[in-house]
Amino acid sequence: MDYVVRPGARRHRKNHPAERLQTKITGAGKRMTADTAKGDTRAETVSFQHKLFSSMENLHFRLSVQNPDQPVMMVTFGENEVALPFGGIRKEFAIAEGSADDHMLNLVAEGLNFVVLLRPGDPLPAELRTGAPSAEISRDHRQIAFQRLTLQLATWVSGDESLITDRNHLAQVAEDPETKKRINDALGEAAAQLGLGPGDKDKVLELIERLADDLAAIEALRDRFMAVRSMEDKVKALRGVMKSQQITMELIDPVARLMTAAIKKFRGDFEEIDAQTGEIIALLKNIDSQVRYIREQRNDLHRRLLAWTETLQAWSRAKVEDNEANIRLLRETYRFLAPRFMPVDEWSLHGKLQEAGGGEVDLRRSETNHGLAKTEVVW
Repeated sequence: MDYVVRPGARRHRKNHPAERLQTKITGAGKRMTADTAKGDTRAETVSFQHKLFSSMENLHFRLSVQNPDQPVMMVTFGENEVALPFGGIRKEFAIAEGSADDHMLNLVAEGLNFVVLLRPGDPLPAELRTGAPSAEISRDHRQIAFQRLTLQLATWVSGDESLITDRNHLAQVAEDPETKKRINDALGEAAAQLGLGPGDKDKVLELIERLADDLAAIEALRDRFMAVRSMEDKVKALRGVMKSQQITMELIDPVARLMTAAIKKFRGDFEEIDAQTGEIIALLKNIDSQVRYIREQRNDLHRRLLAWTETLQAWSRAKVEDNEANIRLLRETYRFLAPRFMPVDEWSLHGKLQEAGGGEVDLRRSETNHGLAKTEVVW
């Protein structure tokens, strides 16, 4: 008998592709492809040579609260938490360009696109070490990605390729015996289109598996986006509860508008990814460039959604009722959303008014110093 043997996989008879296909659909994503498993020679952990980095209390790195794009080193001096920009660290402590510590600061800055904070001794994010996502990708997400790609293949061979992103519809169609037969037939057609032998269905499946490994991370991010949409629903519900209070409405209306802008932006990003990955044969023919594209989009979405972590957690705990806790949460949410989603000209005017007034002029009555925690001082 003729078998195909893969590392860590059970043997499958080569003349039973339908059985192999079912195994892959139910077990998709159990292994990582060589592409996502391979690493490079970069450092594995956050480590520095200068004694500065081992002599300060509670030292850690994160993105600035005041400027979300700026990495800072946080240290504690007395009762104050001090934010030290990387440029100032390099200058004041004579960290030479091209030195090991300069290189590590660059890696930390890159790493903060993928995790909330880093401390000396922490492993660098997987995106920098292996290309794999830092966030855990579930078997379900891999199965969704694999089903999506195989169903694209089935509709392609019928001359009417379509992309299904609705999870319930996807699962229903994937379990249809007729669909499985069409997928099996389509594998042979795809092999011919890709210049492979008519019996090289396994090679087509390998390419689909490789793509599914990376598209699974997009599906995981799609779930995180759903949490943003749930937050928007709560904001709208609070608007109904608090509509009798004029001052509160002056706060909640801007938050609702900014949430609408955020949802529109994220939805557009996912639609663009779906459009770019909507032609299965083109994906398989140009797999290296397509994987790079998916990872670039994955990293960008992950970075932007990561910033929502604390905000989403706070809103998941919030109850839809008129109370002071929700008013404070709305103020915090406004300060989070404004620099990210307020129109550029409006945000620029807001900043000029702050400079002219010498302080916070936001009508939302910020209780912090320009969005910084009360104890946080910029050095």
